[in-house]
Amino acid sequence: MKQEQSITLVRRYFDELWNNGNMLAAGEILANDFSAAGGAISGLEAAKLYISGYRALFPTIHFTLLSLLADGDTVTACWIVRGADPSSAEDETTANPHSSESGLSIYRVQGGKIMESWLGSDYGGSTQRLGITGSLRKYPRPRFRKRR
Repeated sequence: MKQEQSITLVRRYFDELWNNGNMLAAGEILANDFSAAGGAISGLEAAKLYISGYRALFPTIHFTLLSLLADGDTVTACWIVRGADPSSAEDETTANPHSSESGLSIYRVQGGKIMESWLGSDYGGSTQRLGITGSLRKYPRPRFRKRR
């Protein structure tokens, strides 16, 4: 597959699945044995379930692609995701519309479909905005025992 086609495929992944929630397109975009998050999401059906569940929690989610770069069979996407944070609201109309997170994703494309993905994001920024980070500071750092 040409690099331009791989970039188009990854763009479709964001537009069709994440931004529009069109799970009917998932089989055209993701391989049946798709793997993400170090194997935590394994298979096409698991990916569809994950994306659908995430979209149910954040119904106004929208990814904006800042750049897409291809090299061989990999495509790197730099993005910003925005959406209302329903946990910050008493009801959906008062949710924080400015919740956002930035990140980088790397995709391996083979046979015209996305086979694997890896993610790095500003998760710390999100947890801080949600008020989670401060509460984690009260717990001591774990101490690991040396193996004998």
